[in-house]
Amino acid sequence: MDAVDWGVLSRAMEQYQRDGYKAVEMPWFVPVETQMLTCPREEWIMKVDGHGGLVGSSEQSFIAADLAGTLGKGRFVACTPCFRNEPYYDNLHRVGFMKVELYRNDDVSQSALNEVIADATNCMASLSGIVPGIEKTPEGFDLTIGGIEVGSYGIRSVKGISWIYGTGVAEPRFSTAVRMRREQPRERVSPADQGAGIKLSTFLLGR
Repeated sequence: MDAVDWGVLSRAMEQYQRDGYKAVEMPWFVPVETQMLTCPREEWIMKVDGHGGLVGSSEQSFIAADLAGTLGKGRFVACTPCFRNEPYYDNLHRVGFMKVELYRNDDVSQSALNEVIADATNCMASLSGIVPGIEKTPEGFDLTIGGIEVGSYGIRSVKGISWIYGTGVAEPRFSTAVRMRREQPRERVSPADQGAGIKLSTFLLGR
């Protein structure tokens, strides 16, 4: 199984900060009630007595801080472990993994969501040399590499707050997707194709 590439996580954090996201430390535990705002089934939550639940994503940490009024407004980025009770586990589905998460609550509009997706697309392309594809989903958009989902993006509103959520990069899923894409017959994306891919993503996002 592929290992977490800590260098990818570090470089992603640096790039998002250059792009204007504020890096913040977020808790790994939040109240189960907060987790249920994004997790449809309580049995999927990993609970720890006296601490609440281990976050499935730092989006849940951001929500808890936003609801408490301690986060403020802006564009934020954090890196935390993610813990999941999955129906099965394999090289892409794990009990725990690391993820750089993007959270924006200063402008919660379609154009702002487009900007977050474009930032993630550019970051992943710079990390791998492969421009992710983009797919519409019932909740928002996914970025994919070689048919593997490497990020999800959308807008949520609960309890009087609204925000944009998005994957900055998740490890080792991102590295696994990149490796598998490179092992496919067309191993690398040419610079010309990279430019076309970015323009296509921009077009699909309406920017």
